[in-house]
Amino acid sequence: MRLRFLGSGDAFGSGGRFNACFLVETTASTFLVECGASSMIAMRRFHVDPNRIGTVFVSHLHGDHFGGLPFMILDGQFYSRRTAPLTLVGPPGLGERLTQAMEVLFPGSSKVERKFVTEIREIPPDQTVTINGVTVTPYTVQHLCGAPPFAYRFACDDKVLAYTGDTEWTESLLAVGRGADLLIAEALFYERKVKYHLLRDAQGEPGSDRRPARDPDPHGPRDARPRRRRAGGDRGGRQGRRGLMAPIRLASTNACDRVLGWAVYCDQPRIAELLRQRGALE
Repeated sequence: MRLRFLGSGDAFGSGGRFNACFLVETTASTFLVECGASSMIAMRRFHVDPNRIGTVFVSHLHGDHFGGLPFMILDGQFYSRRTAPLTLVGPPGLGERLTQAMEVLFPGSSKVERKFVTEIREIPPDQTVTINGVTVTPYTVQHLCGAPPFAYRFACDDKVLAYTGDTEWTESLLAVGRGADLLIAEALFYERKVKYHLLRDAQGEPGSDRRPARDPDPHGPRDARPRRRRAGGDRGGRQGRRGLMAPIRLASTNACDRVLGWAVYCDQPRIAELLRQRGALE
């Protein structure tokens, strides 16, 4: 499994970063986790062929997480000349919201016949399904977006990738991160607590005493000051020009749009320690 950060910013381009968009390549498939409004720009910048992507998993229905889907669909229709099916996966309401977005941005575009099949899969929480070679379990989290917000747990290539989506702390995150090879956790600010988001450095918050293996945050942090954290001694990975080398490979930093804040916990002992602190493990 190879993970590449294409976008790591919040909805407002803090730090000049693209909206959330993560490219995952496995032996069975290539998929995106999130497709924010700027994702097509990020794919062009980092030379990612959108026709290689067979599946897109969306955590919730905010524009910085799913707003790139209309552009990706129309790109496949008019520019990339897509012929392979495209599967869009997300919470209940994804299909209706996507149609609305397409009609607002490009009236009539949702009804035009395409040369490729677009399948929309709305999946329920707490049920494990396999879609295009990827086994995924969604968990409901706490985020206000007009539809159920999800965290995801992906299993493929004998690895587990966990992703919190946007959320404040909720007990379902314990199940999301338990035993994962890599946990990607959203954190909007370093020190200022904002409802419906995690807080990177809050005392008493889960992960408040963790040193991330990189200094990565798809949502900012918006109050980021020049501060570097070193990975020295971290058991699960090493930091350098090629990025984090962990049980799941993270692509180079110059291809990560200068990832600044997503709290990435790269090894199982760290996650186990966090879960023990919350009483999830004996």
